[in-house]
Amino acid sequence: MGIFDFFKKNSNSKQNSDLISKEENDLKFKNSWNYNLMELLKNVRNGNEDEINELLKIYSPLAAVNENFSVFLLFRHFQVEYWNDERSVLNCHPKDENFQYGITIVKTFEDGGGSQHNVYLPNNLSYKKLKIQGNEIEIITNQDKAVKTNVKELRLKLWMKFTEKDIENGYKNLCNEQYENPKKPEVKSTTIKISSLGELIYNEMFEWYEGNFEIENHNFELSIRNTEPEKLKHLISFVDKQMKSKFYKKILLEMEDKMIELKNDVWLGEEEPPITSEDFQKRISINSITFNDDCTSSIYCDDDDIFWGHSIEIYVDKNGKYKDANLAG
Repeated sequence: MGIFDFFKKNSNSKQNSDLISKEENDLKFKNSWNYNLMELLKNVRNGNEDEINELLKIYSPLAAVNENFSVFLLFRHFQVEYWNDERSVLNCHPKDENFQYGITIVKTFEDGGGSQHNVYLPNNLSYKKLKIQGNEIEIITNQDKAVKTNVKELRLKLWMKFTEKDIENGYKNLCNEQYENPKKPEVKSTTIKISSLGELIYNEMFEWYEGNFEIENHNFELSIRNTEPEKLKHLISFVDKQMKSKFYKKILLEMEDKMIELKNDVWLGEEEPPITSEDFQKRISINSITFNDDCTSSIYCDDDDIFWGHSIEIYVDKNGKYKDANLAG
């Protein structure tokens, strides 16, 4: 065998090795969606650290948990879709070359509650390691540059950023800025009333008013954030107007095309027929609606296993107009 044949053989071996490594790495990140991250973190409070430690072995150094197991970070690849010339980042593993780097942040609280959300990182960097101590986070790239930040700053500067430019700008602005917790608005009354629905009771844990009602023969939970008295008065009036107009009906129709396309392109099981608009409408039901103090809202829908147990989260702007929809949970 000549020297050029030797180099050619070794070059092909390296290419094959790189290809296998890439496929194995892609499969590893794809499998991360099979874990209930919130459940694993909550299990630690019940004395079971084995599952979260096993996950750390698989995904370190691009996974990290703080010392008291209250915050867990996992680097992931997310699917990117373009809809009506808008770029969306979906809460699932990419099916093609359209992807976005990001971190899933899972938090648990002493009262047993928790939260989970995603923030996105620039695609023009390579990521080497995640570190966390308390709420302080370090993101280390393969260029050995470390960006120091914290859980709250990541959420404020990178959450709900979907365009590559917005993500890059948000990342550049990370500087471990510290934020004071806002003063809690006074609770003037433990109950409020929406004339079109009924009474809501204040939930101190979540700092909102909540009540269970019925939409189209389905029970759902309505939540309204507590805020300053005058703003709350305006918010109650706004919510009443929205619910009387059944604003959610138009919102569900406007998110339908995007979710049906997502189902048929990404989430079809083996031998499962494509879902139709009629089937989709029959299977989707509203689980809860949350109104924020700025009159924006989120509608959460049960998916009847269309997306294998993920719920659908719909974002509504302060005027009650459809903004976007994505998978959650």
